[in-house]
Amino acid sequence: MSEDAGGLRSLREPREFGLLVIERAGERVGIVEFSSVNARSRIAQLSSLAVHPGHRGAGVAAEATRLLRDELLGVLGYHRLQLEIYGFNERSQRLAERVGFVREGVRRKAY
Repeated sequence: MSEDAGGLRSLREPREFGLLVIERAGERVGIVEFSSVNARSRIAQLSSLAVHPGHRGAGVAAEATRLLRDELLGVLGYHRLQLEIYGFNERSQRLAERVGFVREGVRRKAY
């Protein structure tokens, strides 16, 4: 793993960056990542949510997102969480809204 790899950065800067493994019944089933995009205003960006195909549809992504949201807002003191989802990714859009995110805008032709 390189010095700049996400796992090492998570250890060096745990309040500013996290690359977290999602586990279910002791099995690694996905990852989720966050990074601070504005430390002064306490804004974090969520990214890289991925769940193994064999575990999709079981609420794993929603539970992981809720847990990360609660940690970032309740424990680490962030005031705003944001994410970007491609317009064609309706499944991710529904997940984001289900766990409390609000759609604020659409960036046209941003693919």
